[in-house]
Amino acid sequence: MILLSRRRVNAQTLADKYEVSLRTIYRDLETINAAGIPIVSYAGTDGGYEIMEKYRIERQIVTLEDLKSILVALKGVQASLDDREMDDLLTKIKALVAKSEQDQMEDEGETLVFDTNLWHGGGIKDKSVLVSLRQASKHRSVVSFLYTNSEGTAEQREVEPIGLAWKG
Repeated sequence: MILLSRRRVNAQTLADKYEVSLRTIYRDLETINAAGIPIVSYAGTDGGYEIMEKYRIERQIVTLEDLKSILVALKGVQASLDDREMDDLLTKIKALVAKSEQDQMEDEGETLVFDTNLWHGGGIKDKSVLVSLRQASKHRSVVSFLYTNSEGTAEQREVEPIGLAWKG
């Protein structure tokens, strides 16, 4: 997905990000190229790999404005969750936009911010809790936690979460 975002990247950076060997990266690059996605390699200090400039994935079902709205919402969720999956999803969405439009999106993307975090440090302090709950919901796992009701009575509970809702 890094390659789809139109960034030139070296093999070691890809290996580090995806926690695989250089050999795996080279093999994957060959496979991607064989699948018809044109990978170009560059030598030298600024060398690396990138997808050919004119290549892009078709995005016929959504407009540029749709993608801008999706990115604004996802950036807000990303700020709350601090989740690697969300980072990858943002990269995928950005990859659907031509390079010339990406610059425009970056310029306009800062005019609206969707931030679910509370002022003055309120809210969830450990964002990994949200990620864990999201994973538990996705895999239908049982979650155990200490619940405190409005009267201050605490009790241990076990639940099978069916979803995750944020109400600020």
